[in-house]
Amino acid sequence: MYANRKPTQGPPCQTCFIKPAEANEDALFLFGLVRWQTVTTTMGESTLTDLDINAVNSAMNIYQIKNKPACLSKLIILFRNFWGQNAG
Repeated sequence: MYANRKPTQGPPCQTCFIKPAEANEDALFLFGLVRWQTVTTTMGESTLTDLDINAVNSAMNIYQIKNKPACLSKLIILFRNFWGQNAG
């Protein structure tokens, strides 16, 4: 992200980094893995994109996420904020 800037920049220092709450760490980790695993459908003139729940479930199984329903809810919120109005 920073390498593509003009002029090229490095990432912010570690003192600027905000550590996520422990309860959100699993969802943030998985978001990085599955955010491009999507399903897209067209309804009339609108195109909707949402997370592929099968991909999310597979990732949760591989990484042995304990509280899957809570993690899924957080992932959906992250994804829809990431994609904006065209999601969900």
